[in-house]
Amino acid sequence: MEIVFLYINEYKKLHDISVPLHGQFDVTHDRRTLRIDQVSHPDVYYQHIPMTLILGKNGVGKTSILDCLQEMCSYERCSAWAIFHHQGELYILFCNHPQLDIISNLPVRLIAELPAYLQEHQTTLVTLNNAVDFNSLFFSSNKYPTRGYFEDASLSRYVKGSRARRNEVISRFSAFISTSDWLQKKMPDVDHGFHVRLLQPSAYRLSTIARNHQSENPKWAEGMIQWFYDIYSDYKINANYRAFPFCDPQTVQECASRIDSGQYDSLAEIFSLLTKVDNKANSPERQLWRFIPAYAWGALSELIKDKQIVDDLYPELLISLYFSRDSDVLEQIQSWLKKHARDRYQKLSLRLPTERWEWRVTQKKLLEIIQLVEQTPPLNGDNSAVFYNAEDIVRLGNIIQKIPEYLRDRIDFGWSSISSGEFAQAFLFSQIYHYLRHSSDQALIFLIDEVDLYLHPEWQRLFISELISFIKESAGNRQVQFIFTTHSPIIASDFLPRDIVCLDKHTGGLTFVVENPAFGFGSPLPEYYTGGFFVKYTIGDHAMQWLRHLTDKNSLRGETERSIIGQVTNEFLLRVIKSDKEDKQEKKDKGNKGYKKDRGDTA
Repeated sequence: MEIVFLYINEYKKLHDISVPLHGQFDVTHDRRTLRIDQVSHPDVYYQHIPMTLILGKNGVGKTSILDCLQEMCSYERCSAWAIFHHQGELYILFCNHPQLDIISNLPVRLIAELPAYLQEHQTTLVTLNNAVDFNSLFFSSNKYPTRGYFEDASLSRYVKGSRARRNEVISRFSAFISTSDWLQKKMPDVDHGFHVRLLQPSAYRLSTIARNHQSENPKWAEGMIQWFYDIYSDYKINANYRAFPFCDPQTVQECASRIDSGQYDSLAEIFSLLTKVDNKANSPERQLWRFIPAYAWGALSELIKDKQIVDDLYPELLISLYFSRDSDVLEQIQSWLKKHARDRYQKLSLRLPTERWEWRVTQKKLLEIIQLVEQTPPLNGDNSAVFYNAEDIVRLGNIIQKIPEYLRDRIDFGWSSISSGEFAQAFLFSQIYHYLRHSSDQALIFLIDEVDLYLHPEWQRLFISELISFIKESAGNRQVQFIFTTHSPIIASDFLPRDIVCLDKHTGGLTFVVENPAFGFGSPLPEYYTGGFFVKYTIGDHAMQWLRHLTDKNSLRGETERSIIGQVTNEFLLRVIKSDKEDKQEKKDKGNKGYKKDRGDTA
């Protein structure tokens, strides 16, 4: 099943707009009569995949045309009619519009309801884009709810959606990059794995606090050293080192040795040693220490309002936690504050921790992440792993989403080898791939809005060619149709002129369809820019304003103007900018330099 033609009588800012959507049909109409003829244009150019491009500047209503097709499912806010083709028959839907007299060389049937028609003919409309519309930043609901006959797979739908919705897009993307033979052949050198690396604890805050305190109070360092030794003494007395889940005996001995011999530049160096985690540490609790400095800082900031007090207490607290016998970190923090902080700060009031600081729940999630990373082949033995299985990636993503954001910063994760442009293209292809593999429908009509978004110009140039090869390899027996919108002349250069619907605006603001646009196959890219349709000038407006100033013979030439003129490399432009007097002076100066060189003088 295919969409042949759309006429919009009235929808949003569109009025009386005819949109041909299939090159194999000629459609003409007036207020009373509609004529439809199937023609014998060869359709091998797109490898038998119907494709139409809706082209125009921003604000002409390209997206509104796609929206109108979706609105026709509900009969509410548009006056329009559409023609569909299926197995040699035409089907026409009149939506809030009087029926026309129909003339055609094919059998014609009328559609009572578009949803029923799409379901009867096993067809799904799928809308796609990489854009995030303004409303999606504030409201999680998508513009058009997903139904059996219509699927909204746009990126904006996932921005503030439920966890299930986010899992859906991650799963589709992961499945595509890990199982698509086409992608592996097209991008064999790109690592498509989902990288996860557990970072070392950050000593930045500790180092800053240590420097600030030592500059203000030289005795502060002595106090911290004494604090370390008091706790270290208790640690040495206890022969069972396993009673201290977070500390590493070798690290403790190294710290004590450096302090005894004075072989350290500042306490920041000692703190860096204490917070470091050996990548080969077997104990899950030792691996948990990667997150505890960040957790302790966040918990202190939550419990104590005064930031200066938080800074004062944090180093001592962290040393205490390092030598702690209790694995419940939040309970240890609260107990330590009651014992050591209240005597020092008489008016100190502790706030109650919120639910998100519950350590036992957080600990469980962190241990799950550590276990997943440990069970997956490492990259460089640095507590990193690469995931290719979609289920593992979704599971890992769910766990990471559940831990507090300040702890999430201690995990480096994502498709780090895929750029934003590659992601933009892969996202579109992954959604298409999903429907080609899993949809039970026989026909899929993809409405792709702003297809050029985030794509480098060279990728725009390759997009249609790669899409065709991808569909030919992946579609099987399904019938597939594409309707794109774009303002990219590079994308337009891949389309036959008959398959381009070019929109523009009258001076009064009404949108109209440009008749016989001089765009498409055979038109070199420079013509798109010099023709005036896409851009008014072929240089930026800021540069244009300066050129007007520089070419004004009445304007004064100061140091700024001369400096800018010195940056111009185009000879013709230089001749236009420079005055006759400047030209003569420059030639005279060059002549003098040449004369001096001929005489052997130093220029």
